[in-house]
Parts: sequence; structure tokens; C-alpha cells
Amino acid sequence: MVDEAALKAAIDSGHIAGCGLDVFENEPPAADHPLLSLNKFVAFTPHLGASTAEAQENVGIQVAEQVRDFLATGEIRNAINMPSLDAAAREAIGPYLDLSASLGKLLAKLGLSNPDALRVSYHGPLAKKDTALISRTVLTNFPESSRCDGQVNIVNAPGIAAQMGLELVESTINAQTEYNELLVVELRKGEERFRLAGTLIGSSPRIVEIDRLYVDTNIRGHFLIVRNDDRPGIVGAVGTTLGNEKVNIANLSLARNKTQGNALTVIEVDEPLSPEIMAQVRAIPGVTLGTGVSL
Repeated sequence: MVDEAALKAAIDSGHIAGCGLDVFENEPPAADHPLLSLNKFVAFTPHLGASTAEAQENVGIQVAEQVRDFLATGEIRNAINMPSLDAAAREAIGPYLDLSASLGKLLAKLGLSNPDALRVSYHGPLAKKDTALISRTVLTNFPESSRCDGQVNIVNAPGIAAQMGLELVESTINAQTEYNELLVVELRKGEERFRLAGTLIGSSPRIVEIDRLYVDTNIRGHFLIVRNDDRPGIVGAVGTTLGNEKVNIANLSLARNKTQGNALTVIEVDEPLSPEIMAQVRAIPGVTLGTGVSL
């Protein structure tokens, strides 16, 4: 950081013996720039100080090493427009990157349309880790799954979110949960809220909450997500519909907010469901929402 006028005065007074500058406040410097009038004790280069043969060789070696490390261990160093992450930190949060990608995609399928903000919250020891890349992964997968116009990636995701009017909010929560660590992602639109949560059970990432209803399901696969009135026969009707269509159920998770209130069923199936099957499910009396999701 150099005050160019002060530098000129310091050289004139003899307080500074000389200088070398490669970068100027305004480039190119004006012809009457005070420092250019000095005829000794100064050396100037036109913002090309790193263009020596030795510097170019070193830069090439560093780039090759960084590409090697990313491919071998996932380490990200000196990246532009995305968080850096060393190999140890990458290993520590690796399972949560897979979880955050699935939560972002699921938000796009189930959440609010045109939200104002995306909040990513960290509970427990997870909050003390380097979580910048986790948040960025959520931010990438949400618009990537909700938009069909143009590519969204981990580098340009903040710019895409800004174009959408979507604010990213990150927070750490000290409140206890029933899980040792918890990752919560929430969409906000005015006073409306929609949230998902996930955690690691052992070493397995799991989705454990959909809009305040507690479930336990995989983060990858093909799913039928059904909201319905909590009364007898609806889950059976959904299962019968799938059975009649030769759809195999791999896993099922049920949740409800209260007796005879609202219920949620997450069914993992072997193949994506056709529009015809989805129409049958939605037509079942008591079903208020039926969504097919592939993660």
C-alpha cells in the first residue's frame, strides 16, 4: 500500500533511498506523474513484474500442483470466487458436502417459489468446522435445480443468486437438538418459511426433517413425497397404486404433526415415477401434494 505523493516527497528528502514500483494507483500512469520525473533511485515496470521466465515457470508448477491436489484429495487452494479448503478440512466436511447438495436440490423441488433469502444454519460441533464450501454447495444446487436457463456452478452461484434477488444467510446455533450435529437449510419469503435438515447417522448422511416434520431417508435415489390428511387408508392407497403399477418400494418414512392433522410420507422407489403414476397418486382422496424427486 503506497501513497504515491508521500513516496515522492520521501525520496526527494532522502528519507527513502529509492523504490521500485510495478503497480500504480491509476494505470497507465499519466505522463506528468510526479514519480516519473525522478531520474535516479527508481525503477518502474508496467504491471509485469511476474512475467520473468523464472516467475512463469514457478506459476506453472504451482498451478499443476494445485490441480493435482484437487483431483487427488479435493483440496482447493488459491481459487478465485470460491472458498479455499485444505485436504484435512475437505475430509472433515466431505459427507456434509454430499448432504448439502441433496438438501439444495430438494429445496428447489419442495420449497417456496421466488424466495428472498436462503439461510444455512449449523448446529453442534459442525459449526466449528470450515463450513464455507458447505454453504456454497447448497447455494449452487438450489438455483441449479430450480432454473433451466443457463449453467449454475460453484463459482458463479453467488452471482446467479444475486440476479435472483436471493440473499445467502449463514448462522451457527447453540441450541441443543436431538442430533449431535445438524445442518438446516431454510427458504424465506416475507413471513413464509420452509426448511429441511440433515445430519450424519454414523458415517451416513441422512435427511431428517422436511418442513418441521421428522423423517429418516437417504440423500440419493428416486422419491415420492406425499402430503396428506392424517387419516386411515391413505398410505395404503398410495402403496396399492404403486403396487398396481409394478413400482417397487425400497424404503418408506412416515411423519405427522399431530393426531388427525397433516401427515408426510417419503417413499424411496427404484425408478423415477411417470407422470401418469404421479397423476394417480395426486387423485387419491386426502392427498394434498404429491411430488416426484430424484436426488
